[in-house]
Amino acid sequence: MTEEAINYSRYREHFSADQINAVLHHGHIIPVSRRITSRFVSTHHPGWQYNELVAVFNAAGVRVHGGGCGGYCAGGVKYLHFDDQTSFAVERIDKAEVTQ
Repeated sequence: MTEEAINYSRYREHFSADQINAVLHHGHIIPVSRRITSRFVSTHHPGWQYNELVAVFNAAGVRVHGGGCGGYCAGGVKYLHFDDQTSFAVERIDKAEVTQ
């Protein structure tokens, strides 16, 4: 199935690469231990917990380990559309968008 054929609106959540990076940025031990991470997630992504979101990112293959925190979003990701870690679609940046 091509990306054009996927109906992204059928998914409940839609995270841009920047939103994925913002969540993963909070995966460092200091914000986790000070509960900054849980406050960030509950404020910006109600109904989710940090570990649940990371599980979705891992299942979708959009999380790269490293960066001194919880990782970072893989290159080329435009949006991650998902319901949970078993129902997701990764929308990639089109080459035409990159070259413009």
